[in-house]
Amino acid sequence: MSKQIRIVMLSNAGGCGKSTIAVNLAYKLAQHKYRVTLMDLDPQGSLSLFCGSQRPEKIEETISGVLMRSIGKPWHLDPVWSEATQGKVNLVQSSSLEDMLATISDLEKSDRGVYTLADALEDNPLDQEVIIFDCPTTLDILSRCALAASTHILIPVQLEYKSMDGATNLIAWLFDAFHKLRLRPAPEFLGIVPNQFDKQIGVHRQFKEAIAGAFADENIKDYPAIRKSNEFKNATASGLPLGLYRPAHKANTDFNPIVKDILKVLKNG
Repeated sequence: MSKQIRIVMLSNAGGCGKSTIAVNLAYKLAQHKYRVTLMDLDPQGSLSLFCGSQRPEKIEETISGVLMRSIGKPWHLDPVWSEATQGKVNLVQSSSLEDMLATISDLEKSDRGVYTLADALEDNPLDQEVIIFDCPTTLDILSRCALAASTHILIPVQLEYKSMDGATNLIAWLFDAFHKLRLRPAPEFLGIVPNQFDKQIGVHRQFKEAIAGAFADENIKDYPAIRKSNEFKNATASGLPLGLYRPAHKANTDFNPIVKDILKVLKNG
């Protein structure tokens, strides 16, 4: 199998655009001929909506079917945007809220609960070059499962003052988790992504300036901001990435710096 990068999307604040960024990164990487699996660990199931998919009725066809290890086959991959990507993007969907809560309970009782996802990927490897984990905003065992299975971390943030404290607290939580989970090597930081940037809003400009270089001591990169556009909402409501919904929209280029770094990891290690 070629080199695989596993990216965990983490934030401790809702509405920061984790799922939107995940969907658009997957599509952009598919344009570069890489195969991508999106994994939805969020009980809200945003990825299903954003990918234009219906949630499966069978629990064995969801992420719960993987994490509750006694159930069915380990992976059920739903192809998304197949014609546009030549089948290069797949989705592992979350289950119902009730089933996800049962999954959390099951993981918390398991001897290797936090390592269950990593174990599943080791025992039944996926051959896609990129896996993207979309996590809930609650830093519970689902987020720790994804962290233990990941190679890289991407942190979307909203452009608000409270987001700086949120990002600082999240990064402190991450370093603590690296130590407690004995992750060796620990996942690397791709960076922090300011999202929904509107240059007409003063607080957005101020936060964008404040976050620039704020985490350089931790060797965490700050990416150029992804602009705010209602077309993102329109695209996700249609179950499409922006690149398919509005191919000529300028915001499509906002993902290029992140994609460039992912490609660099894939090509150079």
